[in-house]
Formats: sequence, structure tokens, C-alpha cells
Amino acid sequence: SIMTGIAGVMTEQVKFLMIDLFCGAGGTSTGAANSGYVKLIACVNHDPIAIKSHKANHKGVLHLTEDVVHADIGPIREALNRARKKYINAKVILWASLECTNFSNAKGGLPREADSRTLANALFRYVRVLDPHYILIENVREFMAWGDLDENGKPMSKTNGRHYIRWVNRMQRFGYAYDWRLLNAADFGGVTIRTRYFGAFYKPGVGFAWPQPTHVKRRVDEGFFVDDRTPSRAEAQLLHFGHLIKSIFDRKRPYVDKTLRRILRGLQRFHGQQQIMHCYSPGYTTPVSQPTGSVTTRP
Repeated sequence: SIMTGIAGVMTEQVKFLMIDLFCGAGGTSTGAANSGYVKLIACVNHDPIAIKSHKANHKGVLHLTEDVVHADIGPIREALNRARKKYINAKVILWASLECTNFSNAKGGLPREADSRTLANALFRYVRVLDPHYILIENVREFMAWGDLDENGKPMSKTNGRHYIRWVNRMQRFGYAYDWRLLNAADFGGVTIRTRYFGAFYKPGVGFAWPQPTHVKRRVDEGFFVDDRTPSRAEAQLLHFGHLIKSIFDRKRPYVDKTLRRILRGLQRFHGQQQIMHCYSPGYTTPVSQPTGSVTTRP
């Protein structure tokens, strides 16, 4: 959607050349390529399994199994220069889905790793060498509260946002304009309620626009205004209801009355709607008629 937003303000359709740092197994790269506007040039990730998966889906792309902090930018610059000669009107995008674990509230009260929280600073040397037209960042919203850690590795509230502001200012000194949004995947047709920070640095004059939400949780009538966006996608669309567990009434050993009463209370609470119960979140359920919240992959 962001790629489409950029292209929407161009006076002519042009292709984009993209370098994907922190590329993982390739979700962002695939989304960019599927936009129809982007040619992927190079990808960097420290995990060999992720790179193997990425390479299987994006052939003919330079893949570096390296830490972005220490990766040799020379091969990326050479690949980019070759592409620039072929696509002379193309704009260059440097995309960075920065490591988020040590910013996210999902880590709870566990200590944060200071080095991991400084990976955004690794982008400066890529900007100097590659001189991209756009630098697009994705992370959890807590990235904007990037500040100091105390002696126990916990964020210090009195310095919230200090390093984030310094980082933005330093990036802007390269001559970029800056804007940001918090975007929810469910508002753009995703089946996950997942809000993320997106930052956009772009050279003045190249044009940039944020995508407009295409879906809404429910249609709302406000006087003469009717929200005509598509209702949010339901997780029921992705579930196979033919593969259901055995009925509670067909058990060899019937449930005791207390268990049946708890089941009955649950049915009454959710008005008989089918629900998804989330692992590691006791009592947290969402109806299958809505998008679902984030689901952990561990263990």
C-alpha cells in the first residue's frame, strides 16, 4: 500500500529499485514486488535460513547473509549502479524493518539489549553510500520512545524518545523530509489487528503520499455521512471449519457439571459466536467474525 501511495503522486509511472535491509524470509520484499512498481536489487539478513527462504522466492537478487552493521556495502552499490543504468528514471528505496524485540512492550519486564536498540544508527552509512530517494522504516510503535536504559536494562521513562529524536534529526541532515504514521494491518485488508510505526524519509521534490485505509471495523452512519469502506476481513475466511474437534457431548468420560457450567457461561457471554482462544493469553478470545490479534509463534 505504501508503494502504491508513492507511485500515486508521480506524474508518470516509474519503477523503484529497492534494497531490503533486515529482509527476513521476504514478506516486505514480496509485498513490494507484488505492487508492480518495484524491482528488488539487494537484501541483507544475518540469518542463513531466512536468506535461503528469501532467495527461493526472489531469484536474481543479491543476497548477503550478513549483520547490517558490518555488511560490505560495495556489492550492493555495484548492483544498484547496474540497475540504475538500465532503469534510468527509477527512484531508489532503502527499506529497513528494524529489529523490534528490544523496543516492544511484548517483552514485558525483561531487560532490553542496548546494542539491539541502536541498529537504526547502522542506516547512516547505507544512506551515505547509496544515496536513496526514499528511506522507509517499519517497527513497533514503542520505537518512538527510544531512550536510555537503566542499570537493569529497563527503559528510563524520563529519557523516552531522546534517541529517537536525535536519530530523526541526524537522518534529516542528509537532506530528507520526514513523516510518520501508525498503521493497522486490519485497516488495509489484513486479517490481523497489528499496528506498526512507519517512518518515511524522502528527498524534497520526489513526491510521497500515505495510503488511505481501505477497510473499517464496522460501517458507521453519522448523520448524512456513510463510511463506504469495506468491512474488516474476518478470520473466519481463513479457517477450515470442516476440521473441528470432537463434540463435548460425545466424550467417553463426560464433563463434570462445573465444567459444563463454565462452557455455558462462555456461550452466553459471546452470544454463541465462534471464538478463537489465544495461546498464552488465558481468557483472551476474539470472535471469528473479526480480525484477530497477534498470535505468538513460541514455542
